[in-house]
Amino acid sequence: MKIARTFDEQLVWDCIVPVYDYVSDDNSPSADLYFPDMRDEIYWLAAYDETGLLGVFMAHPHNSVCYESHTLLLPSARGKAMRAGRLAIDWLFQNSRCEKIITNVPAYNILALALAHRVGFKDIGINTKSFLKNGVLYDQHILGFSKGE
Repeated sequence: MKIARTFDEQLVWDCIVPVYDYVSDDNSPSADLYFPDMRDEIYWLAAYDETGLLGVFMAHPHNSVCYESHTLLLPSARGKAMRAGRLAIDWLFQNSRCEKIITNVPAYNILALALAHRVGFKDIGINTKSFLKNGVLYDQHILGFSKGE
């Protein structure tokens, strides 16, 4: 398995579209109007194994050392997501100024929350009623992972 930074907008879009309805909130544009932000300060990390593309991870800086991550894995990543996630974290710590990664997971997304915990993220808080999905306000779990953990 390998992780590689990508600037390929089509590749990123191809990973977002299959999960877009599940991860977007009620006020997001429709998937056909969404275009990934490909600026240099944003890290799109593609995960591959011998079968091909597994999906992408995105990380963007909140400040010079704290980055927020997002996971967009394809069905082909089933059973491989934890390893891909750890490799993406390692890549980010080795190839950027990142010292801490945070992520926000809406309470309804139990698979993403379980994956974050399995990868090593720790609970650091709850952002109450902060994600609107299908007319329902959900809490978001705030999780963090520090370099060296």
